[in-house]
Amino acid sequence: MLSTLGARYIRHASARCRALSYDRVNKEELQKFASVGSDWWDPNSKSGTGPLHDMNPVRVDFVRRSVAEALNRTHLFESQQLKGLNILDVGCGGGLLSESLARLGANMTSIDPAPENIKVASSHSRNDPLTATINYKQSTIEEILASGQKFDVVCALEVIEHVDDPRGFIQACAQCVQGRDGAPGNLFVSTMNRTKKAHLMAVVGAEYVLGLLPPGTHEWNKFITPDELRIMVESTPVESQSNDNNDKQSSTMKFIKQNGIVLKP
Repeated sequence: MLSTLGARYIRHASARCRALSYDRVNKEELQKFASVGSDWWDPNSKSGTGPLHDMNPVRVDFVRRSVAEALNRTHLFESQQLKGLNILDVGCGGGLLSESLARLGANMTSIDPAPENIKVASSHSRNDPLTATINYKQSTIEEILASGQKFDVVCALEVIEHVDDPRGFIQACAQCVQGRDGAPGNLFVSTMNRTKKAHLMAVVGAEYVLGLLPPGTHEWNKFITPDELRIMVESTPVESQSNDNNDKQSSTMKFIKQNGIVLKP
């Protein structure tokens, strides 16, 4: 498959963890996306963001359905299933995912290390009262972890293939998740699967033949296979606290794989 999208449920009520002392932002990757500017909101953009507009509807629907199922909210109307939940969007770019989730009632905190992206996202979100409340920050996941903030849901979509330390990135994301009322928290990660098909379609086809993305947008050797991602997720140590007696307990993570992203469903 070309891409992998999955929910990783962290089964704990609250978590305490060590803050990491460094970040994993690749400066060359940062510059790639900082230069996109207003093209973030152009569906026909050739800056690399055009395909995100096609993927966003199915990603949002997957997040909504998975969270509703995990938190026993399936009986609610779809427009109410994320209402009141605290969601972190890591590597938010121009805010495509953030705005969609905010319109479903989520309390959004959205971070990106590039100030240019935060400026574009903040400016665009002010046009709609439903998205004007998004809390945009120029920040990294490591800084959020160090601050002690916790979220019902953490999303890192199409980001991990652009960082230098994927395992450390997953650990930081996971440790920012906190369950609610005994139900699991949720971490969503989507990325490109490292297959020959992905190389042909996402690199050769999209970048060099069709021109949908600028050449050099992706490095095939940085794509992550589902098995590699599963190991990263399931090996992440999380300290949890019992609801009954506040004793520290070791939490485990459950990896759920979903192959394939549909364009324009």
